[in-house]
Amino acid sequence: MRLSGMKIQPVDDLTGHRFGRLHVVTMLRDSSRTIERLYLCECSCGNAVEISHYDLWNGKKRSCGCLKGRGDRLQRAK
Repeated sequence: MRLSGMKIQPVDDLTGHRFGRLHVVTMLRDSSRTIERLYLCECSCGNAVEISHYDLWNGKKRSCGCLKGRGDRLQRAK
C-alpha cells in the first residue's frame, strides 16, 4: 500500500503518546489552536517538562534537554 501524498493529521490529545524520550502525561492547557496546547511530559531520565503540542508533533523536542551536547561530544570525538 502506498501512502505517498497523504497527510497525517495531528491527534487532538497527545496524552499517553511517546516522542523520543518524552512520555506525555497530561494536557495542561487546552486551546482551540493546536499550536497553543501545552502538555506535561516525563523524560526517560526522570525530569518533568512542559512542552507545546507543536514542538512534540513536529519533532522539535524529543527530550527534556538531557541529550543536549551529546551530539557535540560525538562529533568532536571523530
